[in-house]
Amino acid sequence: MKFSDNAFERAGLQRPLGDLSSFVVEAVPALLGGQLDAFGAEVARIARIVDSAFFADTAELSEPQSRLACADMAILNQACGHAGVAMPANLAMLLANLAGRHGRWPTMLYEDCVLNNPIDVDPRLFTTGDTGDCERDFLRLHRCIEDAIGAVIRHLADMAGGENRRALLAACDLHIKTATECFAAFHAMPRDLFAQFRGFYATPPNGRHLGVGGRFSESINTLRIMLDGRRIAWVIPNYFNELLENMGYYPSTGRMRLMTAVENAVIRDRTFIDALAVQDEGVNKLAFRLRKFMDTATGIHFQLVKKFVA
Repeated sequence: MKFSDNAFERAGLQRPLGDLSSFVVEAVPALLGGQLDAFGAEVARIARIVDSAFFADTAELSEPQSRLACADMAILNQACGHAGVAMPANLAMLLANLAGRHGRWPTMLYEDCVLNNPIDVDPRLFTTGDTGDCERDFLRLHRCIEDAIGAVIRHLADMAGGENRRALLAACDLHIKTATECFAAFHAMPRDLFAQFRGFYATPPNGRHLGVGGRFSESINTLRIMLDGRRIAWVIPNYFNELLENMGYYPSTGRMRLMTAVENAVIRDRTFIDALAVQDEGVNKLAFRLRKFMDTATGIHFQLVKKFVA
């Protein structure tokens, strides 16, 4: 089959791999929820459409289409792992090809679930019904936090470039407020529903990769480093070592920004916010509010782990 923009976006649906994407979006959650015995047979059936022509068509996908296609394959691979089904060789090869195009690992990552997932229009989920609604909200809150923190980082860069600092400071405060509200909203999730979908984001049995989690947020870690630089290691001794060892789990689109922040902090001993704060007391106060937000977010995260996971 020849892919086209119509296959990628049709009536609000985003299906870069046509029927294969539709299988991931529509069939996989239902099979995992009640037809697990049929899962392997259905995966084998859908794998038969992936021939040499299919591979050739995927090579022509635009970057956004290709990233979503990679997410679809990574999510299917994760589902296979949790269902105890071996991923058919041609599907595994397709995932490897798509992942290689974007310089990332061929496994489900944070970026697949939160950043590349069209959560609002055509979400990729593992569950259905009320549980699926809760799962979608869980991912949407993560996306909201990513958007807010990403905006703060951009505003800080604009301040360094001499933009209107007063307006940017006010905008940062609004984004901090939004992110804080999103973190707090996690507490409203029903614990029983959370328990039904959260396991699918963990490492599958016999899996060799780490599960998906907020620890692999590039934006939050970049902001943390911009605020405190090498001082983070005073509180978290192995922070930079663990970050570098697990760099492949961080979103490929923001990895360079994160690496730049690490190099400035560790190699050049520069802390981004300090240079701005020296020039502007308003930035100094913002840095205080940002650190308070990061501490609050960390505290909420630990509370959520204790409430929902431990």
